[in-house]
Amino acid sequence: MTEIKCTPKTAEILANLNFQNKIKSLELIELYGAPLNVQAFKEFCIKNMDKTFGMTLDFQEDSITDEFCLNFKEAMKDKKYFSEKSIHRMDIGIGTF
Repeated sequence: MTEIKCTPKTAEILANLNFQNKIKSLELIELYGAPLNVQAFKEFCIKNMDKTFGMTLDFQEDSITDEFCLNFKEAMKDKKYFSEKSIHRMDIGIGTF
């Protein structure tokens, strides 16, 4: 999905969704608006992602800081919940569209 406007509740709403099948790949491109709640988004991933999922989150320039991206990446490197393969298949950054 592209050009997704986030609100302060976006990650919490996602975290409350339940899917019948596990998600193997997720691409959210040109995210903008309020920064995602990292903990709630992580809970969404833990609950709904396949063990070897891949993910791309690209935020629009000026919507978040480099520090936010680094903190997001670090939070998602949790080997308790995510496989090494999935951790290497997570791309979180600021796009240049």
